[in-house]
This record gives sequence, structure tokens and C-alpha cells, in this order.
Amino acid sequence: MTDEQWQELAEVEAVLDIVKFYTTAVQYERRPMAALGHPLRSRLLKQLRADAIPVVDLNNVTASSNVPRVHKPVATWSNLGKKCLRRAILEAERRFCGNDALEEGTEDNNNLNHGQPHLMDLQACAMMLDPRTVILTRTLTLNVVPVSLCTV
Repeated sequence: MTDEQWQELAEVEAVLDIVKFYTTAVQYERRPMAALGHPLRSRLLKQLRADAIPVVDLNNVTASSNVPRVHKPVATWSNLGKKCLRRAILEAERRFCGNDALEEGTEDNNNLNHGQPHLMDLQACAMMLDPRTVILTRTLTLNVVPVSLCTV
């Protein structure tokens, strides 16, 4: 492989590395996930939309299982890496933000809506009651969810 192809591969792997955590978290979680859904989706989109993303540092890779990473500005990514990233963002927006575009478009004219994940009332109530997210939800859902929805 050429150096350019290795860089493209590292960029695609960086996108997959971000998505990997969120796809496996649900599979191995032992407790109900209702309260964690919205924070995880928001974090996924934030990481995918970042200006710089951790990419494998190909110059410092060793036999160690810990892969060294360096933050690489998305603006400097290859066309293939940018396209992979746009597709990942579009797919997340389709699932979580109501984007109904069929294609990711181009870098200059994309079909991304840059929206936030939908927060349903029951998710907000679960977030406020779950000890894992109660601190987070004080800032996210204050004055968003009617108290009557959370009472039994």
C-alpha cells in the first residue's frame, strides 16, 4: 500500500473507532439503557462532528495493543476519509435526528441537518430518575419535561 492509502485507511478506522464504542455499549450493558440513550447519541454526534478526530499515528505504531493516536483536523483528511465521515454522520442523523436524506452529498453541498437527537418525554424521565445520569440531566432537561410526566 502507498503512504496515501495508509492515511486513508487510518481515517476510515478513526470513524469506525468512534462508532464502535456506541454499537458495543448496548450489546454488553447489563442494566436498562433508556436513561443512557440520549446522552450516548449526543456524544456520538459530537465526536463525529468534531473539527479534529483521533487518527492512528502511523509513525509510532508498535507491537503493543495500545494504538497511538493523534488528533488530525478533518479539513486535512483525504476525500475518502471525509466521505466516510459524512456517511457516518448522515447515518447517525437518520437514526437519531430525523434526517431523511438518501445520500450524504458533497463536502460543499451536504445533506446533513446538524440537528440534535430527539429526546422523548419518557427518556427524559428515565434520565432524571437513573442515578447514572441524574447529574447530567439536571442541565439537559431543566424546564424541558413536565413534572407530571415523571410522577407515578
